[in-house]
Amino acid sequence: MYPSLGPVDAPVTIVEFGDFECPFCLESFPVIREVMTKYGDRVRFQWRDFPVSSQHTHALDAALAGECVAEQSVEKFWAFHDQVFINQSDLSRDALARYATQIGADMNAFTACMEAGSLLDEISQDYNAGVEAGVTGTPTFFINNRRVPGVVPFSVFEDIIELTQ
Repeated sequence: MYPSLGPVDAPVTIVEFGDFECPFCLESFPVIREVMTKYGDRVRFQWRDFPVSSQHTHALDAALAGECVAEQSVEKFWAFHDQVFINQSDLSRDALARYATQIGADMNAFTACMEAGSLLDEISQDYNAGVEAGVTGTPTFFINNRRVPGVVPFSVFEDIIELTQ
């Protein structure tokens, strides 16, 4: 199951293949927040991990930390997601643990999860699904299964959502 926001039966589904350390994902972060604020009742937003470890040294740890928090609750995942993007300049393991503490994660479970690395398979599955779907970089969005790579302006999301009634 992928961390999701919005109604399951929403007419529009947006899937983001993202990397917590990607500067373009950071640039997209407020746009997605704006989309969810304006269209939250008509949009389902899903996060899929696509850590570009060759360019971002902390991407895999950040993805693992996100999965460890998501295992506790979807609500905590989204709070963690936001904290990570707000503080993207520091994604060391200590910083990730600090963000998990700030959002109220069970730190014993979080630490055990990070040390075990048992959710790395889920990250690999997301990554491989992205590659199979044509993802070559982050962010890549799928809006009702239509691939839209790169930083997408709010107006593009708005046009697609308005056309999907």
